[in-house]
Amino acid sequence: MMTQTLTSPPKPQTTYSLLTEPWIPVVYNDSLKYKNISLQDLFLEWENLKTVQGINPPRTIALWRWLIAFTQWSIQGTKTIDEWKQLWTDENLGSRIIKRLETVKERLDLLHPDFPFGQCKDLREETKGKEPSPVSKILFQDKDSGLLWSKYSDQNPAFLSYAEAVQELLRLLCCDLGGTKSDSQDRSAQTGICVMGRIVMPIGKNVKETLLLNLHQYSPQDDIPSIFPDQDKDLPLWERLNIKKQSRTITGLLDYLTFPNRRVMLIHNGKSVTGVYLYKGEEFNQKDSYFWELWQAYIQVKDESMPLKLKLDINKASWRDAEALLHPTTQDNHKPKIFDWLVKCRHTGCVPDPIPVQVLGFAHGSDLGKPLHWLHDTMTIPQVYLDSKEAYYKLVEGLKYAEKIGRLFSSKTYETVANGLKLSKKDKQKFINQLSTTAAIYWSALDSEFQQFMFELAEDKVVDEEDEDDITFGEIKIPEWKNKLKTIATECYEQSIAGISSYEARARGLNAWYKELNKILRNKP
Repeated sequence: MMTQTLTSPPKPQTTYSLLTEPWIPVVYNDSLKYKNISLQDLFLEWENLKTVQGINPPRTIALWRWLIAFTQWSIQGTKTIDEWKQLWTDENLGSRIIKRLETVKERLDLLHPDFPFGQCKDLREETKGKEPSPVSKILFQDKDSGLLWSKYSDQNPAFLSYAEAVQELLRLLCCDLGGTKSDSQDRSAQTGICVMGRIVMPIGKNVKETLLLNLHQYSPQDDIPSIFPDQDKDLPLWERLNIKKQSRTITGLLDYLTFPNRRVMLIHNGKSVTGVYLYKGEEFNQKDSYFWELWQAYIQVKDESMPLKLKLDINKASWRDAEALLHPTTQDNHKPKIFDWLVKCRHTGCVPDPIPVQVLGFAHGSDLGKPLHWLHDTMTIPQVYLDSKEAYYKLVEGLKYAEKIGRLFSSKTYETVANGLKLSKKDKQKFINQLSTTAAIYWSALDSEFQQFMFELAEDKVVDEEDEDDITFGEIKIPEWKNKLKTIATECYEQSIAGISSYEARARGLNAWYKELNKILRNKP
């Protein structure tokens, strides 16, 4: 007679350690498959990991910022270039980082009864008698969202795995949209630190190199990386006692990287996260991010007392913002500060040339609470543009030619064609609007061409025989670039009017086109 063995149901999970549980989405060097691994495994295997990549750019931004914070805190700062260089050859670096993180392992537990990682314990009391929101609230996965936030079988998922919950929690803390949250009072919240900008991060051959390339000089007692005093009080979120609804001043780089823009409490059933309390968190004067942000460019805006971060323009590829992203640091403008640090370190042999970078972004529209666009782009930047003003300004000259020509696609050249067709005012405007979409084809054609121009221009230099610091760039490549722009733009324009039956209208349009085009190319941009 067969006997049936009864098994007890699995016990509800009461702990979820970020050190040992698999929650970080990585890609291995020898595989294109994603896999979640723990913090411990990441620092043990980081030389075999190609990259860390979330299911969407906002998560990826959050993951890298927190991994940089974990690394910087664990090694207790990189005070000098020599210290930074030594990290590259330290075979025990990963183990040392793990050992330091183990000293705060209780604070790295997502389900800890007293200090749940990244969450506001006070919300347990504040929310008594209130129903939590469904997890779909934090995913922007609804019928009014223009973006596919995550690919779930159910448009409004009933739960998140603990791994996904950690990733989304980190995203909420630094990369959440603004607008109404679930407070009963004072409901409107700031957008997260990383929203509406271009996050530019150098990339290495593996995760270890990427993290080291993004470790800026850090010496709080010397007021580095910022001029703010009292940076010796700098604490990351996992060393702070609680998250409060308050406005305060940033105390240091680790505080900035882990700043809690939201107060969150995740609700779980022992198997997964089923609900969330999401409230307005801590705030600071976001203009102060100018002093702390290492991965965004800042530009001076009229009538503003301080430079503001370069905003993500959803209609422009990243290379079109090269003027701001690579701008020599001045009182009014500066490129991402991580570039300034890498230029100082270039003699160590650790900084690649050219430098591959990933450009990440997340933007809202007129409604602060609705996602509009996100970005995951790549560029490769020859070091000379970060170090030489002469090379930089020649690159900008080439970029300005491209921009001025691009504006012709919505100018009077199409109006000339329309006039030749003798259209009504309404049909004329419709005709012009239809043809001007050719600009998108023009910009798309330049995506790879500009990257090639960057490489070739960097090598097109003449060194003065008497003064080796006197270097001229672009004597050959700038004229070649202008000719290439002329060819590409004219081909796009001709294709856009090719279907017009009136020879006279096409001829008028081409004459107007060449007149405006040659005017641009004859003069300095």
